[in-house]
Amino acid sequence: MGIAEVRRSCHRLLAGALLLSGPALAAPAAGVQIGVENLERSAHESVPVTFGHVFREGDVSAGANLWAEPAGGGEPLPVQMDVKTRYANGSVRHAVLSTVVERLTRGTASYSLSAREAAPAGSPPSLESLLATGFDAGITVEADGKSYTASARDLLSSRKPAIWLRGPIVSDWQVSGALKDSSGKTHPRLQVIYGVRTYNGTDRVRVSVTLENSWTHAPAPQNVHYDVTVSLQGASRLTHKGVTHYHQSRWRRTFWSGDMPRLQVLHDRQYLASTRAVPSYAPELAIPGYALDEMQSLVEQQAGDLLGPGLITAYMPTGGARPDIGPLPRWTARYLISQDHRAADAMLATAERAGSFGVHYRDKATGLPVSLDTYPMLTVMGRSGVPPVCQGDCETPYTLDVAHQPSLSYVPYLVTGDYFHLEELQFWANWNLFYWWLHGDSQGLLSADQVRAQAWGLRTIAHAAYATPDDHPLKDYFIEKLSNNLAWYNANYSEKKPTPLGYLLNHESLGLTTFATWMDDYFTWTTGHIVNLGFPLAAPLFEYKSRFPIGRMTDPGYCWILAATYWTPAVDASGKPFQTWDAFRRSVISNWGDESLGASFGHDPKSSTPAMTNDRIAALQAARCDSAEMADLLGLQRGDMIGYAWDPENQVAWMQPALAIAVELDAPGARAAWEVFSGRSVKPGPGERYNHNLDPHWAIVPAANAAD
Repeated sequence: MGIAEVRRSCHRLLAGALLLSGPALAAPAAGVQIGVENLERSAHESVPVTFGHVFREGDVSAGANLWAEPAGGGEPLPVQMDVKTRYANGSVRHAVLSTVVERLTRGTASYSLSAREAAPAGSPPSLESLLATGFDAGITVEADGKSYTASARDLLSSRKPAIWLRGPIVSDWQVSGALKDSSGKTHPRLQVIYGVRTYNGTDRVRVSVTLENSWTHAPAPQNVHYDVTVSLQGASRLTHKGVTHYHQSRWRRTFWSGDMPRLQVLHDRQYLASTRAVPSYAPELAIPGYALDEMQSLVEQQAGDLLGPGLITAYMPTGGARPDIGPLPRWTARYLISQDHRAADAMLATAERAGSFGVHYRDKATGLPVSLDTYPMLTVMGRSGVPPVCQGDCETPYTLDVAHQPSLSYVPYLVTGDYFHLEELQFWANWNLFYWWLHGDSQGLLSADQVRAQAWGLRTIAHAAYATPDDHPLKDYFIEKLSNNLAWYNANYSEKKPTPLGYLLNHESLGLTTFATWMDDYFTWTTGHIVNLGFPLAAPLFEYKSRFPIGRMTDPGYCWILAATYWTPAVDASGKPFQTWDAFRRSVISNWGDESLGASFGHDPKSSTPAMTNDRIAALQAARCDSAEMADLLGLQRGDMIGYAWDPENQVAWMQPALAIAVELDAPGARAAWEVFSGRSVKPGPGERYNHNLDPHWAIVPAANAAD
């Protein structure tokens, strides 16, 4: 399938022709709700507000003009809408919205976004007008006994900047350039990117400063050591000494000229989930204030570290339950649930710290992340010479791993519309395509890695394909790479159906005859999420994959008490994938005593579990599902599941998103499986530690409109 056909097919799905999720939602009569919270004690005049917003299909039609109607009455605010992606019928899918609040008092101002015929009046703020004010921002780097500088004013004046936002309320320009010494010689590895945003009717200017050590083909790539100063309007705004700038990394800081209050844009949680762009979390969840305080404090402690990790685990291969692992990280789930400014601060600060990790490979020839189409043998495994192997000082505190990779930039970009977060998402997605040397050259396949790496890597690639603006040069690139992967899975699973149970087999290069059911659940959720994002090639794959979590909960040949195993055999004694649930169940139980294959069980973390002797294994084989005998053999109470069902971050919790999205997409048997799952006797909470209010990132439920 060619790229044009892929895009048309995607658009058809987005228009509803191939949706598996039921009828489209009607546009809310009162409009989409947002809030603007002033986090300071005093009132402020003429406050600029810019944020990103995802819309359901048809809610904002092509050519519509948005206005913000105050909840308490009064004059509506004009809204500039910079549309980034559209549905096939032309309605808006994702846009960056901007307005200026005339007076922002303490507390939250609530608005309803509604369409009107009248368009906001005025001409876009011009670059000429900005430069006429004497505006400038600068960066100075002292490295190797030389001083390198780059001026935003000079770059804006000497080259054509990229326009990110443009309308009657705000203009935003992106411009990049090299740092040069006094003789005009450029630094071989560093470049600066300025994002300059100015609003009509206010003297406030927002300046984003990003410094990169990211060139793909720079000879002898390595760390750079320097002192740095950033100035705005001639005044120093940031100074750091003794910076070690790791190769293939970048940092970003944002500054305002003029008095800019701290504010938080509040999105409608239910509406955002109804777009299917993000998961739906259990509606009863409430994040404790002390947890939000602690999370915000952790990132504030790193304020002085330009290349700190934020809340990200520095050694990414670290195993076990972690706050950054899941469909979305814990901090992002907390933000989506609470809309609290502390959660937003932690999420956005961590999204900036995603730049600290060495995934940033930019092609100087294009200015974009390096392309597999141009360099099909590209790999960080050092097999092809592209990119060059790091030389000299290459030490970094961070170790990358797709198998434990968090989603770092997707939601931050959706809710802010910030170009930095878009590029960060693209860098991580692109790295996932080429990091492994078995990626099918320009196809960018992930199938040779662990199943969990396939799940999380494919999720990030799908997010880039979904969120990248329609007119961006990388839009087709990410759609094509996602489609290549989906086509591979369809050819090898959806069509061949190696097992009617619906699980994946590890790639032959890994030499495994076992598999982890929880990794498989990760992948099932990802495939369903990709369907929700509007990519039709994922639909047959999800039909195949949804069988596995549903069958473990409902098939009479298995037993739902045993659904959340850890590592289990993938093939029978003849080396073939299991063809019946009964054979799979018997194999799971027979191999219980082997530490590498055994299923963990027990509901009390402080109690000892019974030893699985041969006699107990035989008895378990014969025991009726969910019987008192089975519970006694497993050391559980009736209705409990193996896999630590009381823990919000363990095997049972890891299964929940796969079942939830199966209900959303109306997979056969999904609702019955969800009823069994939600009816179990042991669940997280309501204790002090083991509850989903603290750890909500696995507490995904079917979207409200799909669970009626």
